[in-house]
Amino acid sequence: DELIKFAEWHQVEHLVSYVLLHSGKNEYINDLFLSISTTTCQAQEAMNISAAMSACRVPHILLKGTVIRRWYPEEWMRNGCDIDILVRSEDLERAKEIMVQMGYAYDGKITHHVAYHKDLVEVEVHYLLIEDFLNQKASDVLDNVWNIALKSNESDEECYLYELPDEYLYFYHLAHMVRHFNRGGCGIRPIIDVWVLNNRVNFDSDKRHLLLTEGGLDKFNEHVVRLSQVWFENVPVGDLEIVEKWIFSGGAFGIGDRVESVQKSKHKNRGKYFLYVMFPPYIKMCHRYPILRKHKWLSPIFYVLRYFHLIYLMGFKRIVHRLKDLFTKDKKQDEITSMLKQMGILDLNRR
Repeated sequence: DELIKFAEWHQVEHLVSYVLLHSGKNEYINDLFLSISTTTCQAQEAMNISAAMSACRVPHILLKGTVIRRWYPEEWMRNGCDIDILVRSEDLERAKEIMVQMGYAYDGKITHHVAYHKDLVEVEVHYLLIEDFLNQKASDVLDNVWNIALKSNESDEECYLYELPDEYLYFYHLAHMVRHFNRGGCGIRPIIDVWVLNNRVNFDSDKRHLLLTEGGLDKFNEHVVRLSQVWFENVPVGDLEIVEKWIFSGGAFGIGDRVESVQKSKHKNRGKYFLYVMFPPYIKMCHRYPILRKHKWLSPIFYVLRYFHLIYLMGFKRIVHRLKDLFTKDKKQDEITSMLKQMGILDLNRR
């Protein structure tokens, strides 16, 4: 029971249920059937959305689990929360029209995607793969995505589905892992993906290495590949014990309370982090208020607007509590800083 609870927290309970079923225990078979049905539904709906996008001549790229599951022994083994799809930023409104016509409800827009849902299916239409204020080097690499994307069917002029070359797909997977890693943990599933992408896919290691080095993720890659070997090839854990503990204790998407500790480590001291929170960099403000890209002189006005918006959302007491937290040192702060440095991701938000 404890194993199943842990697996559910990391959203891999279907794999545990599968093993238990083959061991003669079928108490958790519903987890397995639910995962199979959900993944099958998502896969079919992803194809429906792709067909609708192509019919309206909207170039698009399927992302994350929707693509990676093709290399698993069975596609249902790689479950996911939603369907992820990338479109050009200029096609975002057209994509919204298509999603609404297909019966999806609009759930809002954040810094890199627009969310939709229909029944139990959730879709994230991305217009950006990684924000520059989160990971500048990775952003520089992935901004080139539409120049290197390959048409999935070159002989079909009506097909507007594109695919990422292997090295870009792999790079994006790691960049997205870092995003969650910085938010308190990336979960078990992405490490399984890393093992699959390194053992069940034909790839050019030189191309991957060049891109990972350019984007500053080469050191992170070395560690997560080695961790996948610890789990699946009986390699000794060695100096990865703290990293493993960070992942195990963070669930599938990390723990929000640990975001503060990570940011304190990245900003070296609490004073710098306080200034970052009070006055976010211009590039981050541009994601929240796009008008600033053309009118930078409006920045002071939008900083003030941001404060009023935060007070409205959080309430004055919560904001005061947050400010106090900025100057409270986490008991494990030094350990977190050391781990981020070990993984090579302590300074990735800088050029």
